Amino acid sequence: MPVYNAEKYLFEAVESILNQTYKDFQFLIINDGSTDKSVEIIQSFEDSRICLVHNEKNIGLTPTLNKGIDLAEGKYIARMDSDDISHPTRLEEQLKLMEKHPDYAMVSTWADTISEDGQFVRVNEKFHSHSYYNLVFENNIWHPSVFCKKEVFLALGKYPASYAEDFALWSKMVKNYKVFKIDKSLISYRRSATSLSHVVFSDECAEDANLIVSDNIRYYLGDDVSIPPAFLACYVGDYGPLLAKNDAREVVSCLEFLEQIDEAIIKKKNVNRNISHIKEAARLKRNKIIQDLNKKDLDVYQKLKLLLQTRSYGTLTKSILSKLKVK
Repeated sequence: MPVYNAEKYLFEAVESILNQTYKDFQFLIINDGSTDKSVEIIQSFEDSRICLVHNEKNIGLTPTLNKGIDLAEGKYIARMDSDDISHPTRLEEQLKLMEKHPDYAMVSTWADTISEDGQFVRVNEKFHSHSYYNLVFENNIWHPSVFCKKEVFLALGKYPASYAEDFALWSKMVKNYKVFKIDKSLISYRRSATSLSHVVFSDECAEDANLIVSDNIRYYLGDDVSIPPAFLACYVGDYGPLLAKNDAREVVSCLEFLEQIDEAIIKKKNVNRNISHIKEAARLKRNKIIQDLNKKDLDVYQKLKLLLQTRSYGTLTKSILSKLKVK
């Protein structure tokens, strides 16, 4: 657990680890130059499992994470953030799964999103069966839910220097090792208005994430493939560049290029490959793009062309019915 000026939520985060049903672990907490009461809060716990380490100065998240990997003494490393909550059986359930399946390199879980004051917001159901495909385009792994073999962290060179360090690492990991997600919430992930990644480095995170997606696509299609910027933006959920063209043909071309990516993913040998799961995840992504664009600011004629050319008759019917007033 890296800690930097985390006094507001830190007690609850630490307590959630100490109260795990599985008890035999080293709780490595690295203080990254905090100037608030974070250290005082950590030291208030009298528990021999806590190993508190201090950085001489603030060095940032990624170097602190990598320092933690080097210092960790266990076979497995479980990640935790200083403002989140691990559910009581988290470590027990992840450990049992890893021991039962020694070919797994990493196990993650779903997450309950909670507000700043700890109120439940929603369950984030990112299904395991869709993970391999979706990781090409988005980081669908909740970082503080990760439970991974230390040897795998080391073999992959630990976290890279990136504002999207976790996405970069999972993208690399899934190409070389088997990963799994428990389709169950075992952490509560706090959405904070002061979150470092969401506020201070939000633009940098998005830029680095787009570079990772580009690299992922080229891993399947080839290094020399040209990816139209508007298509890449669409695949990561930014429809602005495509909408600016106001041309259904461009959207169809974008979807045709996506089909090429899908076919390449299916053909590429990988320990995580499951063809039926890939096809289902690809279908859902295609449909989401069409439905999202249908809700956006294409003019009516272009929307109609899009839905007809992509044979999205179900979405077309819903669009028509939504305009009718039934008494």
